[in-house]
Amino acid sequence: MDMWIRDVLLNSQAMLVLAILSGFVFSDIGSIVGSYMVFVIAVLMTVSMRKVSITGLTSYEWRDVVGLLAVNYVVLSSAYFLVAWLFFDGVHQSSIILLGLMPPAVGIISLTYLLDGALETSFVAEVIGYALSLVLIPVGMHVSLGDTVSLWSIGEVLVYMIIVPFILSRGVRWTEGNTSFLTEERFKIVFNVSYASAFFGSIALNRDRILANPEVALWMAGVLLSVRLLMSAATHTWLKDRLRHPLDVDFVLFSSLKNGGAALGFAVMLFGAQATLPLAVNAAAAAIHIVLLEYYFLPSVR
Repeated sequence: MDMWIRDVLLNSQAMLVLAILSGFVFSDIGSIVGSYMVFVIAVLMTVSMRKVSITGLTSYEWRDVVGLLAVNYVVLSSAYFLVAWLFFDGVHQSSIILLGLMPPAVGIISLTYLLDGALETSFVAEVIGYALSLVLIPVGMHVSLGDTVSLWSIGEVLVYMIIVPFILSRGVRWTEGNTSFLTEERFKIVFNVSYASAFFGSIALNRDRILANPEVALWMAGVLLSVRLLMSAATHTWLKDRLRHPLDVDFVLFSSLKNGGAALGFAVMLFGAQATLPLAVNAAAAAIHIVLLEYYFLPSVR
């Protein structure tokens, strides 16, 4: 039995599927986990970024960083704006526009680590992406929605999800290099538990909104999942003969992942809870999308 538990804990795909199902079944527990989401993601990011070397941050090219930001802020944002205009209206349309204005998902760094992508390149692009968001989000919202947004909340995301975990990861990196206790297997278990907990909490917090309108939720999930999958497939098809692994992982992730959690917070702040349904559904679609990415990429890196 102990061996079976260990095998499950080491299997990212199995943990994520269990997290999605558990979020719907054990929503009360999941809501407690969800209230500590910042801490859970910070642990996830710390484990992921321990692989980033300060001296190795010159191992990226600016052309790659600019390319990653372009596919996220130009191509993916345009796709969400088009979908918002074609398939949504009212506050739901505003929520999807918000999603399109968001910076790259913080989880891109964790997924880059998991899928054996170019971690330094993703890290640099992610930090610059959040710095750009301080300008792009308020400008984009003023142009498209006519509202303002708190720059403080964006700054908090940058500090708690990127800067603090990176600082903590320096201590973890040093400890790993000077002791035998912190093994790669144990890091993988901590990563998978944190990874699954983040989705467990996210699904649980949004469970009631999803179940209250199941047919609408399923339709929205189909639309939003299609955007993710089409963007991933199109990016990979376009770049598969131009880029070699691991950089192809980075481009697929940046071309399909936005910070849905930040969008959810902005939607509540600006439009109220009624605007959050498509973003709640988007969290479930994100989990399915990531399972499929893992299914495609993980066999090639094991």
